[in-house]
Amino acid sequence: MHTNNKLKTKRLLLRPANAADAAAIFKYRSDQITNKHQGWIPKNITDVDDFLAKISKEIDKADTWFQFVIIDINNSEIIG
Repeated sequence: MHTNNKLKTKRLLLRPANAADAAAIFKYRSDQITNKHQGWIPKNITDVDDFLAKISKEIDKADTWFQFVIIDINNSEIIG
């Protein structure tokens, strides 16, 4: 991982999740059929806001959880 916590390939960009990503995360993560085996399915955007507020801003910090988003470079859409 680069020191700026971003990783780019020909098709994808991985970067830290942030509050501005809430709507896009809700869009893909609230689909109950696609995410039926996931431990968390948000019921509303407030659930996503709460989730994002809890994640660590630093990677590899003890007793925390860090979250990346996966972005399709062709259309800048968050896909995971």
